[in-house]
Amino acid sequence: MNAFARRLRSRGLLCGVLAFPVASGAQTAPAAPKVSRVSPRAVRLAATARNANAYIDAVLDDNGKFSIGTVLGNPRRASDDGQKLIFGYPGTGTSDTMVRIDGVSSSIHAGASSGAGVSGSTASVTLTVGTVQILEQLSITRSPSTRFEDTVQIRFKITNTDSVAHAVSLRTQLDTQLGANDGAPFRVPKAGEVTTDTGFDNDPLTPDNDIPPSALVFDNLGNPTVISQFTFRDLGYTTPDRVVFGYWPVSVGAWDYTIVPGRSFIDNNGDGVISGGSPDSDSSVIVWWGYPDANAFNLAPGASKEFSILYGVGDYTFCPGSPFGIGLTSPAELDGNVQGAGYYYGNQSTFTVSGFFSNVVASTVTGARATLNLLPGFQLLGGQSATKPVEYAAGSGIVPPGKTAQVDWDVIAYGRHLGTQKLSLTAGNNTCLRDVYLTAIPNAIYGQATTDAGSPLAGAAITVYNRGVVVAAASTQSDGRYLVSGLPPGEYTVRLSGTGLPDSYFQARVAAGSDPADAQTVNPGAFAAGADADAFVYPNPIRQGNAKISFYTEASASATVEIFDSSGRSIKTISVDAPGPGWHEADWSVDSAANGVYFYKVTAGSRSNRGKIAVLKRRPQ
Repeated sequence: MNAFARRLRSRGLLCGVLAFPVASGAQTAPAAPKVSRVSPRAVRLAATARNANAYIDAVLDDNGKFSIGTVLGNPRRASDDGQKLIFGYPGTGTSDTMVRIDGVSSSIHAGASSGAGVSGSTASVTLTVGTVQILEQLSITRSPSTRFEDTVQIRFKITNTDSVAHAVSLRTQLDTQLGANDGAPFRVPKAGEVTTDTGFDNDPLTPDNDIPPSALVFDNLGNPTVISQFTFRDLGYTTPDRVVFGYWPVSVGAWDYTIVPGRSFIDNNGDGVISGGSPDSDSSVIVWWGYPDANAFNLAPGASKEFSILYGVGDYTFCPGSPFGIGLTSPAELDGNVQGAGYYYGNQSTFTVSGFFSNVVASTVTGARATLNLLPGFQLLGGQSATKPVEYAAGSGIVPPGKTAQVDWDVIAYGRHLGTQKLSLTAGNNTCLRDVYLTAIPNAIYGQATTDAGSPLAGAAITVYNRGVVVAAASTQSDGRYLVSGLPPGEYTVRLSGTGLPDSYFQARVAAGSDPADAQTVNPGAFAAGADADAFVYPNPIRQGNAKISFYTEASASATVEIFDSSGRSIKTISVDAPGPGWHEADWSVDSAANGVYFYKVTAGSRSNRGKIAVLKRRPQ
């Protein structure tokens, strides 16, 4: 017996029976030993089903065990080329899934199998345990972290095939390995780096311990070359009841997991040397739905319940510097979604931006601060400061040499500008930028209305016109957001009416899909009546010839003047070159205009103004 096997036996992992207590009523499957990386028997190479594209590879066996890795020749990033993301890849690895029926736990891997197969971008297998059927699917999908199809949706559908109801729960465990590191560490929003037993739950009594939206996994915390990401919630499926980042050897084959504070899964023997190999370094992620038993799902005969998480390639932007190298991470893409009478971007209106600050100098950094810089259309969740301390431990004010501090911000996106937008993070003289791509909401006019000072305009009326005919109406919410959905693609005019404010008119373009190039959000600002004198028209009223629309700019700017008729329909757009500060003019000929009231809007740089033009032509003698 080699030294590695002796270490496994000393921990009770080669005897087929786990050396730790099991919760009452639980049944555990014998633990399959983890074997040496150098052994040709380490993985089962003859996998039943392989689902791969140019980026990611998911391998699924008949018994439901699976593994995930990146593809050789990956065109996106050299460090992702042919890397393990789960132990055992390219074989089916050591993933471990259990079902709990009426308080009794069983491994799904011993159930009767339909045989694994691949259809399109999905690998599937159906397993039957007692009277419960589990459909397991691995589907390649677009990553919220990278915008590439380099992520796997791990989905389970449990169906009660019995004639009576059963209380059913599910638990799945992924044996994380990134590259050569079987003890891959994590970074979790709000929790920072995770290298020891750490759990999260949906218990309303512990709101600070809620299930995180996601978690990054690294081959090395300080200088990562392989990065993956879990996404746990806001996927359109039931949110997990419990997520644990824990030590694989004491959890495989057991329904429950007892957290031991301080137990390391990167240096389990505590000798200060991170070997990267099991059993010293052996991390895993365990996810439960219907936990504890009081939260089990009562499935009536024929009823089903579906669960899902995402796992695949992760990403963050790294900017080298001194004293900190800065890593900046956020979703790379935010989808716009309808929500009742409003809309949201990201995970139910908010998303998290995390900065990682690695001290690369030989001395302790003291008193450092970092600032998140946001463009219009992004806003910090209430009460947060854009500038926060950079510190390895909360309240310490320091980052020791070789350590990495994490700072998090919760951000709201209003979708005021679509397509690629930028966030930036500054610490000292180092600024790091990251792109965030905002999609369009199909068949909708939406945006945010504010006053000229930028304050949200609540309770304002939104009226939508098509060829002068009113086709829809809405009102703005407390934060100024509004949504009019169910519109056919095309061009529309939008009127904003607020109490004590002049009406404002804007053009909107509605798309059938989510491509920002085909759509336009509407983001009006309302000026207080009589408060702005930076634009005016003369003569007004005008009887013939050209109306002179005069406006002032404080610097050079590209300017446009748009003319609307009384129904809000845009009838003319005039481009004006404003090469420097001062007054500028645009001419609008009224020769073909009928008598009546018209409206104009001047936009110059980030400023705009609007007003009325009265056309009163002389009657023929």
